[in-house]
Amino acid sequence: MPKNNNIVKLGVNMPVMINLAKRPGDVAFDIDSFDYLGIMAGAQLALIRRAGDPLTPSQRWFPIKANEGVAVGFGVVSQKLSMEVVNEHDDAGFCFVSTEGEVATQKLVLGGQILDGFLAGAHVPYLKSGDFKMIGVGDYARHKYAPETQSCVEQGYSAYVDLYWFMAMIAGTDPAAIAAAVAAAVKSDTVAEIVADVASRSPLTLGPEGTKKY
Repeated sequence: MPKNNNIVKLGVNMPVMINLAKRPGDVAFDIDSFDYLGIMAGAQLALIRRAGDPLTPSQRWFPIKANEGVAVGFGVVSQKLSMEVVNEHDDAGFCFVSTEGEVATQKLVLGGQILDGFLAGAHVPYLKSGDFKMIGVGDYARHKYAPETQSCVEQGYSAYVDLYWFMAMIAGTDPAAIAAAVAAAVKSDTVAEIVADVASRSPLTLGPEGTKKY
């Protein structure tokens, strides 16, 4: 794409990285195609289950035999990839169900069509109301609002998904002024309120270099 100082794009890191890793010849960009302005926030990915359904007897994320053939919902490919690691490790025989987003995943879990599903913030009110429980953290580290719930890594699986919302422009567009404006906006009360509502956490400011690393 030609350089354009008037276009700023908001994206999520994981779909970009997966496409570059799995089909680099089919996408029209690479990691250096953009000038990175900053990260708005990181998503906290949780695996949830209806509160009335049983947890694993061994306190692991999944029982090896009791969950054979159960349906696990995912909204994006990165979530499925992490579960495939668990599936291979425990030979659990999961049945993966692609959903159309968090609202659809919530409905399927509540309705019993799937046992577990991934949510990235929308589940928090349901934890408070007692409708859902968290059985695993999809990120590398535990979530502050659920410090007792272990991560996938802690439970012995070498897979995790760290999602970040970032802003970028076409490479070579001299983004310094806009990067400064993005950094200032991320620190504002308005953005903090939006991020808290969507992701149940505080905004994240890493700057252009820090953003590119993620």
